[in-house]
Amino acid sequence: KYFPFIQNATLKTNIAYTLQLTDVFKWVIRWFDLKGVVKEMLIKTGIIIFTCIQEAIAYDFVDNYVQETVNKKYSKNLDKLLKFEIITKDQYDDFDKCRCMRDDIHIHRLVQPEREKYTLNDYNYAGACLNKMKNIFLEYYKSIQPF
Repeated sequence: KYFPFIQNATLKTNIAYTLQLTDVFKWVIRWFDLKGVVKEMLIKTGIIIFTCIQEAIAYDFVDNYVQETVNKKYSKNLDKLLKFEIITKDQYDDFDKCRCMRDDIHIHRLVQPEREKYTLNDYNYAGACLNKMKNIFLEYYKSIQPF
């Protein structure tokens, strides 16, 4: 219901499960007095999750609605969405910013400690970008429906 444009039923279900986890994160962040690195790592994990969902729905969307072969790399699928004018350059930049934040999952690549790096604004930004992508794809999906 929330993602009618997604063709893969298993993907829809797994996204629903994953979104429930972000609700738990939001609840923990709001109601527990977390401080420092522990709070930041919870925020980082939320950013990773939101961006993984963005990546998954972009993959599914390119696979089902764009006239090119889907790519395993999120950045390449964003390029295709931009090329086919499904998203604007500003939207591309927003989604790519989330992708760059998400790429910090690779802790062996980090050149400095992750202290004072992630804020609630970053978490909210990644969540807002997911909603933005969902709305873009939903609008496109509705525009190609026969009724």
